[in-house]
Amino acid sequence: METESIIMYALIGLLIPLTMKLLNRSASKKIGRTNGGAVTLRMNRFYQIGGLLAFGIGAIFTFFILTDETETDPIPILVFIWVFCSLMALPLILWYTNHRVTFDQEQLTSWDWRGRKTSIAWKEISMVKFQAMAGYLILKGNDKTVKVHQHLVGLKCLTDMMEDKTNWKAEELGLPIK
Repeated sequence: METESIIMYALIGLLIPLTMKLLNRSASKKIGRTNGGAVTLRMNRFYQIGGLLAFGIGAIFTFFILTDETETDPIPILVFIWVFCSLMALPLILWYTNHRVTFDQEQLTSWDWRGRKTSIAWKEISMVKFQAMAGYLILKGNDKTVKVHQHLVGLKCLTDMMEDKTNWKAEELGLPIK
């Protein structure tokens, strides 16, 4: 195996766990309440940075392909690059921009990555589960389902409230927060 390949695999092997550790650490942060007593949680800034980075990489590749005099038909490769980079960037930017959770003593309100709002009262919650592979904490009750992403900054505040208001415990659900 070439030295470059070993270095690349080592970097990937270090960067992914490091990023996950940082994302999970920010979920354990304490977030202050607003004047009305509500708490609002937002996605980690890594999502915005990753999305903008993917768009930037696409723009850099586009520049190099358009300035390459040996490339006779750049359109197919440009379409591929923009589709690939957009498929990486758009979900990250949409998660960062739209997904948030606000909760108080009475209810929990969540906006999904498309900006759709769902609210549920704490006393209506009849089931809570954590989907580790998808990264969602799912709260169900009265024909309503609220999905909360595990990388919200301050998720610990929400799980503390959930433990006070429901019968479910974050540790039992397997949430990666402390």
